[in-house]
Amino acid sequence: MHPDLGPLWTLLYVLVILCSSVSSDLAPYFISEPLSAVQKLGRPVVLHCSAKPVTARISWLHNGKRLDRNTEQIKIHRGTLTILSLNPSLSGCYQCVANNSVGAVVSGPATVSAAALGDFDSSTMHVITAEEKNTGFIGCRVPESNPKAEVRYKIRGKWLKHSTGNYIILPSGNLQVLNVSSKDKGSYKCAAYNPVTSELKVEPTGRKLLVSRPSSNGFHILHPALSQALAVLPHSPVTLECVVSGVPASQVYWLKDGQDAVAGSNWRRLYSHLATASIDPADSGNYSCVVGNKSGDVKHVTYMVNVLEHASISKGLHDQKVSLGATVHFTCDVHGNPAPNRTWFHNAQPIHPSSRHLTEGNVLKITRVVMEDSGLYQCVADNGIGFMQSTGRLQIEQDSGWKPVIVTAPANIEVMDGDFVTLSCNATGVPVPVIHWYGRHGLITSHPSQVLRSKPRKSHLFRPGDLDLEPVYLIMSQAGSSSLSIQAVTLEHAGKYTCEATNKHGSTQSEAFLTVVPFETNTKAESVTPSEASQNDERDPQDGSESSLLNLFPVKVHPSGVELPAERNASVPDAPNILSPPQTHMPDTYNLVWRAGRDGGMPINAYFVKYRKLDDGSGAVGSWHTVRVPGSENELHLTELEPSSLYEVLMVARSAVGEGQPAMLTFRTSKEKMASSKNTQASFPPVGVPKRPVTAEASNSNFGVVLTDSSRHSGVYHELISNKTDPSTLNCPLQWHEPSLPEEPLFRAACRLLKHAAT
Repeated sequence: MHPDLGPLWTLLYVLVILCSSVSSDLAPYFISEPLSAVQKLGRPVVLHCSAKPVTARISWLHNGKRLDRNTEQIKIHRGTLTILSLNPSLSGCYQCVANNSVGAVVSGPATVSAAALGDFDSSTMHVITAEEKNTGFIGCRVPESNPKAEVRYKIRGKWLKHSTGNYIILPSGNLQVLNVSSKDKGSYKCAAYNPVTSELKVEPTGRKLLVSRPSSNGFHILHPALSQALAVLPHSPVTLECVVSGVPASQVYWLKDGQDAVAGSNWRRLYSHLATASIDPADSGNYSCVVGNKSGDVKHVTYMVNVLEHASISKGLHDQKVSLGATVHFTCDVHGNPAPNRTWFHNAQPIHPSSRHLTEGNVLKITRVVMEDSGLYQCVADNGIGFMQSTGRLQIEQDSGWKPVIVTAPANIEVMDGDFVTLSCNATGVPVPVIHWYGRHGLITSHPSQVLRSKPRKSHLFRPGDLDLEPVYLIMSQAGSSSLSIQAVTLEHAGKYTCEATNKHGSTQSEAFLTVVPFETNTKAESVTPSEASQNDERDPQDGSESSLLNLFPVKVHPSGVELPAERNASVPDAPNILSPPQTHMPDTYNLVWRAGRDGGMPINAYFVKYRKLDDGSGAVGSWHTVRVPGSENELHLTELEPSSLYEVLMVARSAVGEGQPAMLTFRTSKEKMASSKNTQASFPPVGVPKRPVTAEASNSNFGVVLTDSSRHSGVYHELISNKTDPSTLNCPLQWHEPSLPEEPLFRAACRLLKHAAT
């Protein structure tokens, strides 16, 4: 009767599930990696790779490109890659990738190359003479071979494959004949044998050795004739050759950096040569073969030995667990001779430098981490003779957040009365913080993006019916970024401004002081500092309200205390009419063209153009760039822009009366750099230098948007410029919800403009 196996199978199933759940949280690592191979063309090549845990999947790369599936020439089965028939197109670098739910790592490179043997140089027969009982030397120029060829000699018709008797085949391929006798005369031919292809190539013309009687012509260093520079791999056998004639080997000395090279070292004498079975990096130095005779004559030849070192990592990566939005540093100290290249990988993909991924020396810095940054990071050191890698895992806590941090604080600034001024503030945090601005009267506005005007008020200084409606503040906000602009700054705007970034984890603030210098006239005036502006303000602050700041309309004050209008019969100029389209075929330049609006009775002295790059999806907004253009110009060439990017332009016209309303434009640069881009850019002035105006009107189309009174429909304007709406997804109806608005056609055009620029 068979026992009931049901409980046993249940237990086994539970154990398998538990083991799988444990191994699924383990990072993959290699048990074996592919090895380089040299093979004859047309023959198969097999590469092996294995990794743990059992959940790791193996894939392959050829010269950095993924091999997704089997082909007619390559078969992949689990961790084995087979090249069925090697051809030149299949040679190159192969790597395997181990991947599971934690991440991916890439193996060291395995080079697959075709075996080959070159030809001997064609040369004429050389006759060599050696004295009896002395040393003979037969040189050989071994052809290029992959792998290294084995050198053989054909002496008087017989093959010599290895050193024997008085014949020594040196590591360089040269032949040394010891204690020459008359039996050694005859023909000598050098041959090269490739152990993979089994090819054997023989010198077309060899050497003829003649033997003469001993003489007293002194001594000679036959090989090498000149000093040599030698680079060798560590732990490899090395022989420093020194073939001499005329003196016995006992009169040959070896010195390292001026000291005896043999005493207390791994070096030994081999006839007149110096040899070691395993060379170390400490053996680098200058080795001299010194030969002398009883008469005191001395000759020498020197080897400059450089022992290479495999790439190594002394300080590698460590696993890290951080909060969403934090900054991460991975450190990787590499060493080797020659100095290795350091490459960074994320889940087996090379990391390319970006605004969030920065490599500084031995450090990889990742800022504002997102969930996609989790996984495995590798530092790979490779110097051509060795490969080493270090792996670290990055885990990101999803349900966490952190208090805002202001990364770009507003700066103290000093401007002239009537100038256009902007204070910028960038902050990071999780969730993304909301930014508000405070003046000395409290909160300026609770809206993230809004144009604020002063309240309409009549003045006895103006003609009856004139209203004071010039904009005071313009606030533009996107995710984690905000700018506060004052269109025509006055002495009353001087003071302290505070940027506050807030999210559910807290808030942080940064302050900046605005100093306003009076516009130079024939009448003596004094500069107003922020503290003086605060002390001289006698208005009711009404803390926290917006209305108090809206009464700060700029009014020029005569030193006598009597208020005077800037120009009784003139008004500020109208906004410029921007003629440039919202797109450009150039990836890094844009030509801004406009037509002057009505000057209000006074000539336009200058235009002030401000532009910046908008949010590229990473939460980063570029800084404002301000350019002053003479009033006689109507064109400005913007350069050094980024391809496929959205830019925002604000510009105003200024006369002696003041600055008019701003015109706004957004444009997008093209995606690809055209061949003519460089030449076209070179013909324009540098950034911030306007071109001369064109006389003919290019177009009657006005692509800009004039920022008019938005107090009645700030919601419409907010929809257009706030970060909460992707311009490419805007719905631009034929009628707004408020059909009575006089500016309805303007906002409808602005909507279409932003939508077109975004797409």
